[in-house]
Order: sequence, then C-alpha cells, then structure tokens
Amino acid sequence: MGIVSNTSVDDEVLQELGAFEEARRFIDEHGAGLIDSIALRSEAMAKKFSERPAVFFEGQQLSWEELNTYANRFAHAMQECGVESGHVVALMMENRVEFLACFIAISKLGAICSLINTNLVGEGLGHSCSVSNVRWLVFGEELDNVVAGCRNMPDVRAVDFFRVDDLRKESCPDWATDLSERANKASCENPHCEPLAPRSLIFYIFTSGTTGLPKAVKITNRRYLGGAIAGWKMSLRSCETDRQYMALPLYHGVGI
Repeated sequence: MGIVSNTSVDDEVLQELGAFEEARRFIDEHGAGLIDSIALRSEAMAKKFSERPAVFFEGQQLSWEELNTYANRFAHAMQECGVESGHVVALMMENRVEFLACFIAISKLGAICSLINTNLVGEGLGHSCSVSNVRWLVFGEELDNVVAGCRNMPDVRAVDFFRVDDLRKESCPDWATDLSERANKASCENPHCEPLAPRSLIFYIFTSGTTGLPKAVKITNRRYLGGAIAGWKMSLRSCETDRQYMALPLYHGVGI
C-alpha cells in the first residue's frame, strides 16, 4: 500500500507545528514574566475590532466593544461586593451572553471561576462548591429553584449568591444579590486587570460525576490560552473573519 502525499498541505502543517513548538518554548523560557489572560484579550479585541460582532445569541448581537463593556459592568458590580483576586467565584448559568460576560468579568478581577454543571442538584452541587472553596456563586434566573434548594446545605451555607436576570419573569429572591441591577449602575470602564502568570489557576471544570461525586480539574492560564490558540489555529484553522457555532454547554472545558 502506498501513501499519497500532498506536499503543499504537509508543508503548511509542518509550518504550523513549528510555530506552535516555538511558542511553547517561549512560554517555558519566559513564563514567569509573561502577562496574558482572557481579560486582557477581551480588552484588546474591544480596542482593535470594536465594531465587529463578537457573539450572536437568539437574535442578540454584541460587538467586541459591547461584550467587553458588559463584562466591565459585571466586574465592577462584583468588586463592589468584595470579590478580589484569588477568590473563587462559581458560575452556574445556561448558555447565553451573560455567561460570557460574567466569565470575562471574573477573570478581570483576577478571581478563579468554578464552572458548575447546570444539571447538578443537591449533594452534587454542594460538593462542587465545597471542593473548589467557592465564596460566591453567580447563577442565572433560570436556575432559581435549583439554587434555592441547596443554599442551606452544609457545604453551601458560607456561600454568597449573585443572581443574573434571564427573562425577568421573577424578581430576585431576597437571599441573593441582584447582580444585573448592580451591573446596570456600574462603571463601563475597564477595571484594573490583575496580571496572571502562565501557571496561575484561572478556573475549575468538573467531571460528569456519573460514577460518583464530580471531581474538580484545575485549569491554568497557560493551559487555557495554549489550548484555545492551538485549537483555533491548528485544529480549526480559523481566521478572524470566521464564526464558530457553539453547541456545547459553556461550563464544559471545550465549550468555554
């Protein structure tokens, strides 16, 4: 059996692999002084491509500038409530624009995001909050009943709750802070972004928990950005004018 080789394709792949290896070596050698994060990239995109679409969702369209501004408002609102660098903030929300804005906002503050599976209830949800040392939980209106059902569990009693509007069918419960209302009144300016080293922990993802309680997996800044860049450039071979359809839940490691 012979192997047919496409020289132009092989050369292109080799060039990409060489670039990836060069980038990896650079990070290894200069990691301690390399400053980069999803927050800084969001601000850079807002500055470079301010009017270009960043996200489409169920009839909504936000430009990069609008998405970054939305994230800024959430970041300032959280900061006013005491969220600081190094704190763990859980995010439990269905796929929507606010999920992205809150995820970026948490990164802007240098906090660690714990991505919670929206299918979790009871013991599994409480365990996920406990094992990742969650201080705040940001949840969507669509999960009011789920969060209400676990908020008095021993693993969750020390957690404070931020609630984000969805369809605004129900008012914010009295045991949660209305983060949407606070964000509407907050500054739209970029907050001070905490510098993150490549080995800084930026979020947790969890195993499915099908054979027991969910297990937390630590994702570092380098692992996240490196994987995203490699997937974008090498696996998908995307360019800045492409659009990617996301069918996975954003709490999934590949989704976010």
